[in-house]
Amino acid sequence: MLQLVPVYSQYIDECKRHNALDFDDLLAYGVKLLKARPDCVDCQHVFVDEFQDTNTVQFELMAKLAGKNGNVSIVGDPDQSIYGWRSAEIENLRRMITIFPLTKQIFLEDNYRSTGAILAASIAIISEDSNRPPKTLRTSHPFGYVPTLGGCADEREEAACIADEIKRLKTLSGGMLKWSDFAVLLRFNALSRNLEQALQKEGIPSRVLAGQKFFDRVEVKDLLAYLQLIDNPEFDPAVLRIINVPKRNIGNKSIEELQKRARHKKEPMMRIVERIVDGRIPDISPPLQSKAKGFVHSLRKLRKFSQEGMSVSCLIQELVTELNYAEHLKKTQQDWETRWEN
Repeated sequence: MLQLVPVYSQYIDECKRHNALDFDDLLAYGVKLLKARPDCVDCQHVFVDEFQDTNTVQFELMAKLAGKNGNVSIVGDPDQSIYGWRSAEIENLRRMITIFPLTKQIFLEDNYRSTGAILAASIAIISEDSNRPPKTLRTSHPFGYVPTLGGCADEREEAACIADEIKRLKTLSGGMLKWSDFAVLLRFNALSRNLEQALQKEGIPSRVLAGQKFFDRVEVKDLLAYLQLIDNPEFDPAVLRIINVPKRNIGNKSIEELQKRARHKKEPMMRIVERIVDGRIPDISPPLQSKAKGFVHSLRKLRKFSQEGMSVSCLIQELVTELNYAEHLKKTQQDWETRWEN
């Protein structure tokens, strides 16, 4: 059985070493700060979306942020509360009325997305919950096609049923429907494998369309890593990502030696790099001093701008100019123009 305590203890130590907080820490330490220093924030109004997905700590943080002025607006739907397994607390909707007794409830019952058949099926299911607040949904769309409910033994049988239905409908249409008229919506990309295999087996041509998330793009990750290092020089993962972006001919061997030196000295990697560049400690082998000089100069320049109060948007503009990042994208990415537009 996995022993979580030592693993978690080591994880906490790593966070401290990098001067970093994870998402849960941001919530917990935020509440702790506001309990000790409620005067440190003055929020005129707090707005929370998808309130049915909040947990107890998030509720407490919201209440502390709104404590001085008491102005809070939330949007939430108890019928969409599906994240109890990861600590979402539906009771937060009821707690709103207790903590903020002047709360006014406004039911948004006009649905602009679904047909009448979809809404009727949804309401029939969710109405089985006797604890839900009494509300309904209405739509201006026509009733539409009645949804079909099917039961399958496993994901392979499900994929086979989908492929059979697509083939059946296309055949019945007498040529009116093309393969491109069909679409299958997936919760996440990992579910596509069985479906692709079933479609191939039935001779149905297909392609997977999946847009990349903004923050998963290489150029966004690069610039965020620079911003992290400007703000927190002790964050080693950012150093590992960008020490050679744009290319500075710093090889893997040099990076490995840098990591060894940092571990031996029990100091952040960036501090070791700066001390080597400044000539305050011996260089590593392969040498790093001359190759990292521009890296250190750029970060110090940008850190100075940040400390002088430069806005984040202006800092990013200075960053991409300082790095000549557009030229880096041209050299490394075929679709550099699209990426640059981001």
